[in-house]
Amino acid sequence: MVFFDRSGDSGSESLVVGRQWWLFPAITIPLTILVFTIWVSWQRHRKLVDEQRLGISLDLTDNVEALPVLEKSPQQGHP
Repeated sequence: MVFFDRSGDSGSESLVVGRQWWLFPAITIPLTILVFTIWVSWQRHRKLVDEQRLGISLDLTDNVEALPVLEKSPQQGHP
């Protein structure tokens, strides 16, 4: 990838940004987002497959009914 050009037109060298510098961020940013999205989706898919294979659920809201309910008893002797 050549993003910088050495220009030696008038005897002194200078560093000049290439005309197509925009290609690098235009390609790498969407590709990075795509790869990250695919990775997160794959991780979620594998978690669901593993849960189904093991017959467990790691979602804490599934077993709310099974939790004991602690009721606050009135304290005797206090108005």
